[in-house]
Amino acid sequence: MTHPTFVLAFAPRPVAVAEFAAAYVGPRGPEGPGGGAGYVHPQATPLSVWTVAHNLGRRPSVTVTDHLGNVVVADVLYLDDDIVQVSHGVPFAGFAYCN
Repeated sequence: MTHPTFVLAFAPRPVAVAEFAAAYVGPRGPEGPGGGAGYVHPQATPLSVWTVAHNLGRRPSVTVTDHLGNVVVADVLYLDDDIVQVSHGVPFAGFAYCN
């Protein structure tokens, strides 16, 4: 596999990506904090509006699926850092995945 060559403004000649990486990439930094916790909300009762108390202390991304696992487009309203309201057009059962 050949790597493309880019001309860098501060380089006196064309520099290949691999050469640039070897010359200008420093040592790896310290490990960051662990990944955030997640929460799965099972919605067994078919409703068109779900209230999800995830208690994560932040505003997570939310993915909604029906009971078969099909992703459903829904409106997500953050009531606060621990509760979201998920709305969709028709009542159904499924899951809200908060990440």
